[in-house]
Amino acid sequence: MIKNLPSISIVIPTYNCEKTIRACLESIVRQDYPKDKIEVIIVDGGSRDKTIEVVKSFAKLLKVKVFYERTGRPETATAIGYNYAKNDLIANIPSDNVLPHGEWLKRMTEPFKKSREVVATQPLRYCYRKDLGLLDRYFALFGINDPLAYYLNKRDRLSWLEESWALTGEARARARDEKSYRSRERLFDSEIKLWRNMTH
Repeated sequence: MIKNLPSISIVIPTYNCEKTIRACLESIVRQDYPKDKIEVIIVDGGSRDKTIEVVKSFAKLLKVKVFYERTGRPETATAIGYNYAKNDLIANIPSDNVLPHGEWLKRMTEPFKKSREVVATQPLRYCYRKDLGLLDRYFALFGINDPLAYYLNKRDRLSWLEESWALTGEARARARDEKSYRSRERLFDSEIKLWRNMTH
């Protein structure tokens, strides 16, 4: 266990997310992290459903603050949440995300304890669970929701098929053997052909 855990402000932009916000907040409640070191900042873009009602039902379990903005844009809501954050660290968690296990927050704070040079952390891979829908499992396995971005190395997470980040340019030429690179090119070509057949 990490001693002297930092306090965390969790910023969650919301807009008509009654169906997803409960699971998100429940996953925060399940964290093995001192609840007095967590504040949840909800910035709502004018929800017309029961989003805020669901959020307020967690008031006894979490320190929840609710703010409002009227653009409905998550980027604006996130910026507003950052401005209200008072704790050591800020975690940006979309309202449809669920923290995969009870140690998640601790693991995300570990690098800050190890080095003062660390300014941000993120999971290396998306969580893969068998109870997810078919597309969500596919996206989690590839580390992106767009196959083209995967093959162009424009994704923000590692694929479960890889052990390290794919390199570009001269570094890629040195790091990959010719056989592996060519098989990936053939796979990419077949994906493009499949996409063209589906769209024409």
